[in-house]
Amino acid sequence: MSIGYQPNGSNYHDHLCNCPGCNSDGPEPIVIECDVIIHTEGRPFCNQADCPCREDFENIKLLVDLQKAGLLTTDEANMVMRGVTI
Repeated sequence: MSIGYQPNGSNYHDHLCNCPGCNSDGPEPIVIECDVIIHTEGRPFCNQADCPCREDFENIKLLVDLQKAGLLTTDEANMVMRGVTI
């Protein structure tokens, strides 16, 4: 099984296959990074355990305030801090 293409150049296809005529000498696959660290005003924490956002006092204080106001449970606040969408 390979990421293949038609050797005659007539049809490219981007699935893993073992179709007759396919081989692994086709074009290199394009790799797209999916684990991008995103910090926005609405999402100040990411899912990277070693990111400095985990130590941002203002954002942690906001979570504590939301929890004290009853808008977040302790579990939800922990999930937000871990970068998990709730």
